[in-house]
Amino acid sequence: FIGYVTKAEDILTLVEFINKHGQNIAGVFVDPISGDNDQPYIDQKTIDLWPLLIALSDFAFPNLTEIKLYSGLPSEEKSVKLHIEAFEQRFPKLDYVVTSYQDGKKYGVLLKYSFQHLFIKHKYYNKKIDGTGDVFAAYYLKYYLFENTDHLHSCKKALSIILKLIRKTIINDLAELEI
Repeated sequence: FIGYVTKAEDILTLVEFINKHGQNIAGVFVDPISGDNDQPYIDQKTIDLWPLLIALSDFAFPNLTEIKLYSGLPSEEKSVKLHIEAFEQRFPKLDYVVTSYQDGKKYGVLLKYSFQHLFIKHKYYNKKIDGTGDVFAAYYLKYYLFENTDHLHSCKKALSIILKLIRKTIINDLAELEI
């Protein structure tokens, strides 16, 4: 699992490692942690190199800002659906999940695996809570890698836990996810 990478050189090192040792790696899972709320928080050089690593990955946990950063479309493009289509064209073999996805007036998680898309609806909570994506990814990987649960059920189980933690966090009026 590869997450927060702060230096462009580290991306190149990881790409080289995967290319050299790929036959010994069961799967590459990435969270291209690069930004949130339509704002990048890593340097442009690192953003420019992340697609090299995403292209070698089997599964990703991007948020909507990261989908937009790596879709290849101009940042001025407002259509999330166009960004998702462009992201998938750029990384056609990549499976991924996007949490905090909005489809019209419905909120939920968008899961793409085996060339199919599933939207798992959930209640919308109007509160920004830090850490939800990281904890979701950790539970998802727990179920998928360690309990041999398929993508759909890994996603549903991780989402169920996150929603419980979000409710607990809101009740306790905290800014970060209470685990």
